[in-house]
Amino acid sequence: MLVERGGQLYTPGWLSENGDQHVPTESLPEASVAKSAAGCTITLPPEVDVDAAIAELERRHRYPAWQQKSREARSHWLCGVLVLNVDDDGRGQVAGWKLRYDRADGLRIVGQPSR
Repeated sequence: MLVERGGQLYTPGWLSENGDQHVPTESLPEASVAKSAAGCTITLPPEVDVDAAIAELERRHRYPAWQQKSREARSHWLCGVLVLNVDDDGRGQVAGWKLRYDRADGLRIVGQPSR
């Protein structure tokens, strides 16, 4: 989970190390930022169809710079990682569900988007 602001990705501001750091998608991030971003792994609520979420996130976010074939030209922290982007208030959506993340409750469903 990363925060999207102005079309750019950032680590969540509450991280003690590398919080609110830009995570480039067109190039490899610095190793410390990539490690912090990789540490922002979350679990989807059980109601969310995991296969649908994976398919959507794979379509929505492709970051070739993170996936390069040679070992020297890829981020071992971010290679293969799917990103759930949220806004500064922790709100996002995937697979037809509106979600919100907060540090006390984690990621939870707050509603279904209108169809």
